[in-house]
Amino acid sequence: MTEVLFVAAAKPQFGVLADSVRKFNALGARVHLAATFHLESSAEEVAALELAGLHQLPRSVAHRSQALRRKARTSPLGMRVWMQSKSDSWLRDRARKADVMVALDPGAVYTVWRLAQYNRSAAAMFGLAPGLKAVEGLTSQGGSVQRRSVIPPLDAVARDVRRSVDGLPAAVMRTATARPVMRSTVGARLWRTAVTAPGVPTRVRAATSRYVAEGMQWAGRTSGAAIALADAASKIPDLGLKAQLLDEGVMKEITKGLSPRHLDKAVAAQLAFADREFAAGRTEKAATALDRALFLDFHRVLHIDQLSSPLAKDAEGFVAPLYRSKAMQALSRPQGRKTPYKKAPTDRPLRLLVTTSANDNFLHHILDHFGDHPGVELRFLDLAASKHLKRIAWAGRRMLEDRLSGGTSDYQEEVERLFRPYLDWADTVFLDWSVGPAGMLTTIDPGDTRIVVRLHSYEAFTRWPHMTDFSRIDDLVFVAPHVKDLAVSLVPQLRGDQAPRFHIVDNAMDLSGFARPKPAEARFNLGLIGISQVAKDPKWAVDVLERVRRHDERYRG
Repeated sequence: MTEVLFVAAAKPQFGVLADSVRKFNALGARVHLAATFHLESSAEEVAALELAGLHQLPRSVAHRSQALRRKARTSPLGMRVWMQSKSDSWLRDRARKADVMVALDPGAVYTVWRLAQYNRSAAAMFGLAPGLKAVEGLTSQGGSVQRRSVIPPLDAVARDVRRSVDGLPAAVMRTATARPVMRSTVGARLWRTAVTAPGVPTRVRAATSRYVAEGMQWAGRTSGAAIALADAASKIPDLGLKAQLLDEGVMKEITKGLSPRHLDKAVAAQLAFADREFAAGRTEKAATALDRALFLDFHRVLHIDQLSSPLAKDAEGFVAPLYRSKAMQALSRPQGRKTPYKKAPTDRPLRLLVTTSANDNFLHHILDHFGDHPGVELRFLDLAASKHLKRIAWAGRRMLEDRLSGGTSDYQEEVERLFRPYLDWADTVFLDWSVGPAGMLTTIDPGDTRIVVRLHSYEAFTRWPHMTDFSRIDDLVFVAPHVKDLAVSLVPQLRGDQAPRFHIVDNAMDLSGFARPKPAEARFNLGLIGISQVAKDPKWAVDVLERVRRHDERYRG
């Protein structure tokens, strides 16, 4: 005989329940019902249920301690039900003997889950249909119990959500997805299954997955939260909502410094949404989605804050899905310049504008050299020093919208107004760092001014080169051959006919400050410069020191 325990916090639909109890009985099960709703008020309906046992659970904590009453007042429904019921001897006795325990409504989920911690051989289920399947499984196994927990957000959750047009039943959902539930493997798996249950309305599925993800994150299951959102997204046909859920899941892992397992799906979803909006002429939404795809694909947690980057394995393969996007192809289409730049003047000094945004670490020697050069009139512009220039220099989404629109935009007009005076003055613009300002500058035609941009290794791991029109750059300076090879493998424009001329010039380094008298043994002292980034890798430096000391113990760190 299979023992089944039903737990209910709210009045069920008695007609449906009676029919289900008969099915349980037909399978040889004995069904017991424990309820916190008022049984006497439904005596006639309850009497028709053909139950093997019936019990009224405490309906409040009125006679309990003041501390418990105070805690109950601030607790959501499911936890209150457990507070009321956990000391009930009948409930505990039936739970110990149960083969299957079934929560009939969301308010009873937490109680069933807690009871299942004491009887780990019982199957803990949410809903009549899953409970019936559990009994059928036991019958087919000859009474052998195999613990299995499935809690899909079925009719009860759907009804509660529909009742709340402007918001979700936070108390109900946060109870069912509470931190203690999500800390257990059973509870976490149980709710991950829930978000993919068939027949759930899209809005309900999305909302449920967010509550599940919230509960898992509270419980320290960051990757579980990401998986729950990705699982729900896989069942949602709406491209925009699918992309949003996948994005949220990826960001939960990224904010914890983890490489997201569903990055490719999240980027693909954003690109699919961008392509659809672009094809429909909705460039603003397309630009927003494309900007998000690039942001995720080149997030620093993936490429900079790790000891390695996906680009190290297969750079071209990594960006291939990106460039299959129609919106991305439109973005990367070269605009070219209307006229070639003028050669350096012979009747006056060359007007050189050196510019960057905040980071001038590698410009000091250049500025010193050309500042005293008789053939050069030098100006230096820090875009970050002007709030207006800084705003347009890093406005990634506006750059994309301008490029996708294919015409004149408000952003392009603003760049013209703010930067054209500098272009009109300069014969040559030298822009350090191929990041946001490079994308901004190539939004407009440079006229007859020569444009030179320097690309360090950092930029190759960011989205900015993919947002830059290199057909409007005349010379691209790389700081090392391997940096050039990586950038060229990543950006198709750098392999096209309108690519700029390439140069490789090492960063200027003045090492004269290190030339000082030292004892002879100083040559055995090893130092590490900079530890502010993971790539500096102090652990690697210690490993090097350990290895060299195996051969010569005179080495010190």
